[in-house]
Amino acid sequence: MPATRPNVLWICTDQQRHDTIRALGNPHINTPC
Repeated sequence: MPATRPNVLWICTDQQRHDTIRALGNPHINTPC
């Protein structure tokens, strides 16, 4: 039986502003910090 591989989700965005996520200052978006 082969070893199990981890689940990986890679998200790459283009032209994203600095305040798009809550961790960088946007109070209206809920993202993990």
